[in-house]
Amino acid sequence: MNIELKNTNKPIDYADSMKILEKRVEDVFNEEKNELLWILEHKMIYTAGTSSKDEDILDKNLKIVKTNR
Repeated sequence: MNIELKNTNKPIDYADSMKILEKRVEDVFNEEKNELLWILEHKMIYTAGTSSKDEDILDKNLKIVKTNR
């Protein structure tokens, strides 16, 4: 198994990184690219996974990004 290693030195937007990774998953599934280990940093963000509930969020002023994980 070949795994590509990528290191990004500058912070990258969370949403942009997710789009890139979702495309990569598709490419790996279609055997067009190798799997990827990506070392990156993005600005502070709060995410809520598939099992999260709106009532779990105590501070309603926080911006929460819903994820599919």
